Amino acid sequence: MGHQTECMMQSMSLHRTFTSLWVLLLFLLSPTASSSQTRTVPCDELGLAEMQPSIAAKGRMQDVPDTKAAQRILKMGKRAIPALISCLTDERMTKYPVFQYWTETAVGDVAFVFLTDLFTDSTWRHSTLTGMPAWATIQSESPAGASAEQAWQSFVAKHGRKYVQDWWTSAWRENKTLIYWDESERCFKVK
Repeated sequence: MGHQTECMMQSMSLHRTFTSLWVLLLFLLSPTASSSQTRTVPCDELGLAEMQPSIAAKGRMQDVPDTKAAQRILKMGKRAIPALISCLTDERMTKYPVFQYWTETAVGDVAFVFLTDLFTDSTWRHSTLTGMPAWATIQSESPAGASAEQAWQSFVAKHGRKYVQDWWTSAWRENKTLIYWDESERCFKVK
């Protein structure tokens, strides 16, 4: 009886070890196991990495939603904001430059443009979210005559993508219950 009990205990111990290893393996292979995978999952769901170039040369994304990603983001409404914020540090390059006259675009670049567009009024001049790092700020820190791409790359080199993401994260936490979609202006505003 002692030998049988000892064999059963060893078998149970082996089973527990195998189960623990299996659970660990599943965790390591899950989409949320690493920070880089966690960062890219919302971006992939939004379709930012595969986004095609937009035909809209000027204006806000919501004015001419001519890409599947733009349509998906608009359909998501307010839920798209934290997803876009999580994509701001994604440095993967899109297959093609998404914006006219840009030589290349990273997923984080696209997320930034979408966020700033969604919080820009219909005049294209005024941000509806106070203090955000918007195009006026970015261009003011660049040499005169710099293109939008050059200004953005210079801003990112100086401050880092994490700086932009941290700002947006803080703004979202402070204002998420106050943010609403203004259909007449076709942008998000803060009550």
